[in-house]
Amino acid sequence: MSHPTGKTVTAGSWCSREGEQAVTVTGVPVTCCTRPKDTRLRWRSDDDSEPTGGARSASLSPGSPIAVLPGQLTLPFMPVINLDGQDPGSGSDDTDLTEQEKQVLAFEGEQIKPAAGTKAQAIRERLGLAETRYYQLLNSAINKAAALTVDAQLVRRLLRLRAKRMAWR
Repeated sequence: MSHPTGKTVTAGSWCSREGEQAVTVTGVPVTCCTRPKDTRLRWRSDDDSEPTGGARSASLSPGSPIAVLPGQLTLPFMPVINLDGQDPGSGSDDTDLTEQEKQVLAFEGEQIKPAAGTKAQAIRERLGLAETRYYQLLNSAINKAAALTVDAQLVRRLLRLRAKRMAWR
């Protein structure tokens, strides 16, 4: 669908002539105008009160859920974790944390002063694990709903950090 002027634009983007009309790529008619809270000229549809911002308006703040369904915890870039303990992708009943996973979560929750090799050395000394195995266990633990009962704040922070790293890749 094209507008009589033939101009296709992105809603919320900057424009230069007030009153000019065009359509978005989805066919929504837009006008170049200002709003009381934003005095800059932008392409806006007649029914919006604020700039749409294109794809950015749908972005989520860090850690906010994408969708919350009854009995599910869903975070960006993370597998769905049912709060009843069942991972929908696996048929396993192994939802409780092992003792080793509990130790790994407790260790991760402690404050380690940053210094070269300090954390890796502490992992080897206190837990008797290789650093790679430690992080495998940590990632496995935070995917389980039972981890939220151990230390919800830590688990949510780790999920948020992992999601941020996944988004960066």
